[in-house]
Amino acid sequence: MIKTFDDFLSETIPDGFGGMSERRYVWSHLHIEQARKVWLAAQRAAKVDSLQTGPTCGGTRFIGYEEMEKKLNKSRTTIWRMVRKGELPKPKVTQGGLFLGWPEETYSEWIELQNN
Repeated sequence: MIKTFDDFLSETIPDGFGGMSERRYVWSHLHIEQARKVWLAAQRAAKVDSLQTGPTCGGTRFIGYEEMEKKLNKSRTTIWRMVRKGELPKPKVTQGGLFLGWPEETYSEWIELQNN
């Protein structure tokens, strides 16, 4: 994970931008405030990824979209349709609105109900 906004701006990607990194080239054409919003979103996404890939402090592991798609053999759209109809439990979301996923225990309980 990139620690600071300056690191984010100065990270270099070798390509044909005349010695200028792709990111710096892009940011030179954006307002700094827009770039900061993109950086903050990337930080939030990295935090959510770390929550989805391992246990949290409470020991709950969350199942993200990709894993849920594989487990159910359904598309993301179908999964959301099932959630809206109440056929599948709602995923957990932080107070700030960040998607965490489905707690593994909730998924296991739902599977047991489907098999009975």
